[in-house]
Amino acid sequence: MDDDLRRALRAYREAPHDPDLAAELARAASRAGDVLLALAAARGAGDDAHAEAASRLGAALG
Repeated sequence: MDDDLRRALRAYREAPHDPDLAAELARAASRAGDVLLALAAARGAGDDAHAEAASRLGAALG
């Protein structure tokens, strides 16, 4: 797990209902290649983060 993802996950755990933290976690997970975590976090983050995570998942699945 890279440092950005670790920081984002720690922040999200402290305030799981904060949509900005959920979006940051979704982006960090997506950059790290963890598409399932990205999708899970993006559910509470809003449309842009969810669309990015879904796009990455589609690319990962081929």
